[in-house]
This record gives sequence, C-alpha cells and structure tokens, in this order.
Amino acid sequence: MIKDQMNLLRYLLLIADMGLVAAATGLVLGTYPFGDYGDQNRIVYNNVVLAAVVCWGLALWNRKDCYSFRGRSSKDIIRPIMAASLKAIVGLFAYLYFIELPLSSRSRLFLSFAICVFGLILIRFIIHFLLGYYRSRGKNLHHVLIVGDGKRARSVSDMISANRQWGARIIGFIDADNAAKFNILPLRRINDIPVVGNLEILPRLIKARRIDWVIFAAENNGLEHIRKAVDECHLMGIKTIQIADMPARPKIISKIVEFDDRLLIVSDPEPHASLSLALKNILDRILALAGLIVLSPLMVVIALSIKISSPGPVLFKQKRLGLHGRAFVLYKFRTMVRNADKLKKALLPINEMDGPVFKIKNDPRVTPLGGFLRKTSLDELPQLFNVLKGDMSIVGPRPPLAGEVKRFEPWQRRKLSVKPGITCLWQISGRNQIKFQEWMKMDLEYIDRWSLWLDFKIMARTIPAILTRRGAY
Repeated sequence: MIKDQMNLLRYLLLIADMGLVAAATGLVLGTYPFGDYGDQNRIVYNNVVLAAVVCWGLALWNRKDCYSFRGRSSKDIIRPIMAASLKAIVGLFAYLYFIELPLSSRSRLFLSFAICVFGLILIRFIIHFLLGYYRSRGKNLHHVLIVGDGKRARSVSDMISANRQWGARIIGFIDADNAAKFNILPLRRINDIPVVGNLEILPRLIKARRIDWVIFAAENNGLEHIRKAVDECHLMGIKTIQIADMPARPKIISKIVEFDDRLLIVSDPEPHASLSLALKNILDRILALAGLIVLSPLMVVIALSIKISSPGPVLFKQKRLGLHGRAFVLYKFRTMVRNADKLKKALLPINEMDGPVFKIKNDPRVTPLGGFLRKTSLDELPQLFNVLKGDMSIVGPRPPLAGEVKRFEPWQRRKLSVKPGITCLWQISGRNQIKFQEWMKMDLEYIDRWSLWLDFKIMARTIPAILTRRGAY
C-alpha cells in the first residue's frame, strides 16, 4: 500500500529529484560521463552540477507541498515546484557569479533549468496519477467520520463521494444531538451511509475503528458539545475539519516549558516565528526610514497645501489601540475641517458601514484637498513615523479606536494580537466596500497565514489598489 504522506516517499522522491537535476545539468554542461573538456573545466563543471543539486535539494525540501499529492489539483502541484525552482535558480546564479563561470556556459544552463522544471513536474504528475489509480481500487484511503446529519453533512458527503481522487472513505455519520441514544446500532442511514453514534460515544468509536479524520458539519445547535468533541479528537491525535458557520479557532502553537521544577504548557495564538518576526521589525524600520527620506519632498508639499487650503493643524493625531490593546497616537495628514469630531455625532444616523466603524462616502467634513489625499491614501504617509517608533508595522491589521474595540465580539479582539499596520488584506481587497465582519475575518486570516512572503505580496498589491482607488472614500 502506497503511503503518499510518509517520509519514505518524500525521501525517495527527493533523491529522484536530485538525480534529475544532476543528470539535466551535467548533460547540458557536458560533464563526465557526458563529455570530456579537460581536467580543469571538468572540475569546475562538476562543482556547478553539485551546486545545482544542493540548491534544488534545499529549495524543494523546504517546500513540503512539493511532496504532497492527496486532493491536490494540477495547479496545486505546479505552483510549489515553480516557486522552489525560482529560489534554486537564484541561489545557483549567485554561486555562478561568485565562481565567474563563462557566459557561454551560463546561457546553456537555461536549457538545464527548463529540463529540471519540466522533469520535476512530470514526475509528480506520474505519481499523482498512480496514487489516484490505487485509490480508485480502494487502496490508500483515509477513513472519515462526519459529525452532523443535516443539509451541511449531506453536502459534505456528496462532495467526498464526487471526488474519489481525495482518497477518503466515509465510515459513518455522527448525530450531533447528545440526547440521542445509541445503545443499539441504529438502522437509520444517510446517503446509504449509516449513522453510527452520537458525540457522547465519539471517543469510543475512534478507539474501536480506524479513523483518520473527523469532519464537523453539524448545524449551529450544540456548539459547546462540538467544541468539546473537537478538543477530544485533538487529544487523541485525530485530525479534524470544521465546516461552515462555526467560528474558526485560531492557529495555536503549544509547547511544554520547565519553570521552577514544574512543567508548563504554553499556548500562543500569535504568529510563532521569532526569527521572521525579528526580521519583520528590522525591515519595518528600514522601509519606514527609507520612505520618509524619499517621500519627504512630497510630504512637505502636502503639509504646505493643507496649511494654505484650510485653517487647522497639518497633522491629525488620534489615539488608537495597537498590540495587545496598548494605546498610541496615530499620525495622519489632516483631511477634515478643524471641528470634525464635534460634527460626527450629527452624522451617525447616516453611517454607511456596519459594525462599530463609522464611514460615509460623501462626508461633509472632508476638505477638497482632504478628499484627494484620502482617495490616493497620501494622508497615511505620516504613519511611517509610527512605524519608525515601533507602534505600527508596514503590513498589519488597521489600528482600531478604543470605542470600536469595546463593541468587538470576543473573537474579533484577536486582531490586537499583532502590531497594526499601514496596509493589509482589507486595504487591497476593496476597503470600504467590505462588510465589517468580512474585514475582521481578513485580519484574522492575515494573522493565521502570516509570513514575510505574505507581507511582500500585500505590499506589492498595495500600489495598484491605491492607483485604482477601489473602495476608497
């Protein structure tokens, strides 16, 4: 039986990958045994082949999704290979520049790159096909329990049945109603699959049967029982999937530490990559300082324009809440009339945003120059000072007002578990066109998915979002 997620397959496939890279690079360069160009060139070229193997091996090994096949589309297979290959090629060219390989040999390497990428993808498509073939014959299947017996559970069952390539077999349904009694195996069936128990006996079912996954697809009733069942599954080492309207649980990193001769379990829902976070903090300050230097002429022009066009200060200062609810003063270029806060109460009935946030499209308090600054996001430039001070990051959830936080639901407060930022997923996804609940979910999605690469992607998409002015007012 093939186990596509076992380390053995990963090791074997990595060896095959490195063999392919060595063969492709050696064939193109003409190294021994493919050709003989003299001892000196042979040593150089052999070192290039070794460097190519090392670069590709490290890039592929650090991308676990290059060795995962279950339930993946062609696009899901190709994308990580392309990303890993790009890193390998950059690393290899850095090495080639260091050893000063002749330009003619460097140009020939492009052919080897194409062969490597094509070969790596082809190998995975062959494995993907073979795994699908074995699963279609009932081999290498994951056994699944579905919690729920309503429309949602039936929909999940239909979806699994229609996608046999996922390699999942439904063992039965679990009635989410703890009041149901299952002393005798029930005759009730759903989609010709038996209802095998309720949440109360779920642990016993897991012990008695081979179960790989438990899918929670119950309706909203009995949410606390569902939560308890999810925790029981995790305690027993069973993977879970939670469907639809149940509030998503944060990604929590737990570790055991020793303190005063006691073992403590420390759970942290924040992004847990200390080196990456430290690098993010350093990059924030470097980018903020560079931005202030480069944009200082523009900021001076904006400041003079604000001073000339309307009475009042150049900067608008407002108390916001940052990391863990710590208050700080946010800086923006002033875009409204001087007494804007006093006029806000009269405008509350025409608020166009749901939730605790106040925004209206044609706000009468906004000055003509302020309207332009808002639509182009130039009013946000002074926040580079906030980043330099350490109150904010370049990328992160937008900092809320204290009054807004008081009206947050408990799950929404988790956006305060990271530093706020100047730009974020909300900023590049439509801004004020997005409902408040979706906005909060985007912030939590950013926290759960956080990486330096995600920050770079958000920064790259910020400029087009500003130019198109979508959702800005």
